[in-house]
Amino acid sequence: MISVIVAAYNVADYIGPCLASLLVPEAENCEIIVVDDGSTDATPQVIAGYHDPRLRVIRRANGGPGSARNTGLEAARYDYILFVDGDDWVQPELIPTCLAYIQQHPNADLFVFDYVDVMDYGTRDRICEANFWEAKSAPWNKLFRRTLIGDERFDEDIWYEDLAIVRPWVARAKQLIRIDAILYNYRFTRPGSTMNSLDVERLLDLPLAISRCVARIEADPYLLQAERLGLDWKSRLYTVEAFIQGVINRGQQITDRKVRMEYVKQFIEYLAEPECVDTQIVRQHYGRIVSTASRFHLAGAHKAGDLLLHGLGEIKRAIRVSAGLS
Repeated sequence: MISVIVAAYNVADYIGPCLASLLVPEAENCEIIVVDDGSTDATPQVIAGYHDPRLRVIRRANGGPGSARNTGLEAARYDYILFVDGDDWVQPELIPTCLAYIQQHPNADLFVFDYVDVMDYGTRDRICEANFWEAKSAPWNKLFRRTLIGDERFDEDIWYEDLAIVRPWVARAKQLIRIDAILYNYRFTRPGSTMNSLDVERLLDLPLAISRCVARIEADPYLLQAERLGLDWKSRLYTVEAFIQGVINRGQQITDRKVRMEYVKQFIEYLAEPECVDTQIVRQHYGRIVSTASRFHLAGAHKAGDLLLHGLGEIKRAIRVSAGLS
């Protein structure tokens, strides 16, 4: 039996398709727990339009996605847990496929499946693998045995709460099984979503989330076995999940140079172990110029780093405009 926890906040335009995709006739032996996290739009009214014995609705004051998922975990009655965001939707075969894999692999404590990024301009398949690095850090492309989660809960005081806890859960899984199917549709570019927010204060929670993730892994000797995560696991986490995501990817979305440079400065200051960032990994992903810019930023030379990462492109665009080339 599977408990599906749907966290919903101000998703009136999306919660209907989400619930419709879950409440299909073939989705048996499950409960759908919708946690309305204090929505102020028409989300409660849309949810009220669905009547199904599998559906349970919990309404609570707004506390954020981590808190909403925790409320769902406390209410869940079954041995396996799926997480769904209220603005996404699933494939109709999600529940039947998960139940079939549970029967085939009764000792597995975590299953991971593929998903689709849904963007304004198209879609992109995301293939996940049954290992620490390629399972991703999201909670919604996984089926958890409840005992793997235990009494642990999502952090409620930060954004990026999934990064802080999901990676340690994946690391702890003794038997991780890949479900070879695309079962989830993730709205990658929805306006107002946490992942698409450019709220600098929220973005600065990312270093804290990675620090908590690392601390949870380091607290468990079983997780530190070299064959499980690799000797460079901490460096890879700090580089890929924190520095590349926060400084390079998010930084380029901040168009105001002064705001961007202050954000990058603070972001690096908030990293508990900035020395773990490996610019060679950055070079593998983005090339020599971005790697060099990263070294400047890590050394505190933010003007030089910003010039390499953003300024040269801005200068080239200005020249093209003045020459009438664009």
